[in-house]
Amino acid sequence: TKLAAFLGVGVPLQDSGVDVLNLISMWQEKHYVWAAMLAGSMAFNGCACAALSGSAGQYFEAALNLATCGAGGSVLTGINCFRLGCKVDSLLVHKLMEAVESAVSLSVAADAIIMAGNAMGYKQLNGTDALLRWCSLGSSCVCLPLVGLDIANHAIFRAGQKRLHLVQHVQHTAGILSLYAFHVSEVLGHLIWVPLTFCLRPAPLLPMSLLVSCVCL
Repeated sequence: TKLAAFLGVGVPLQDSGVDVLNLISMWQEKHYVWAAMLAGSMAFNGCACAALSGSAGQYFEAALNLATCGAGGSVLTGINCFRLGCKVDSLLVHKLMEAVESAVSLSVAADAIIMAGNAMGYKQLNGTDALLRWCSLGSSCVCLPLVGLDIANHAIFRAGQKRLHLVQHVQHTAGILSLYAFHVSEVLGHLIWVPLTFCLRPAPLLPMSLLVSCVCL
């Protein structure tokens, strides 16, 4: 459906777009550690998706993934799924790579919001910077549970008769929403790690603390 296409491609695509804008903003504000983490996660997404496409002999898509940090290949795969009327495994892999990037951006955005105005060198957020940080946080809180939902659905339908009661559960809107709400609560619950990164200051230990947060996600 069009809704599935939007949720499967549109949401991760806009999440990547917000990451690009946050990367530019953080670089301009001279928060190089945050910018480096975002850039690294985007590079990982692009390289991993390019390797996936290249291994399947889709060299144009591989080049597109490298050029767009994984976003281009995800869109092409999503369009192909829309034409086929079903989701293919490669789309799930694209989403998993995007989820890695989204987990990093979630931790970085949350840390930036907490630190704003509370430490020397971190000015109070306002205007465009505040909008970008909160958009990144909100976007990741939507995108990551969607990936969790896709993984759960994939496992349920692959199990077939062994999980027949679960198959029937996720075929209804209420079942899908309850499963999605569970994954949302998991992501929001892990945000507690971000305030705990205060104990790992100063800045040289920041990448380590944020990495812990991302691994937990």
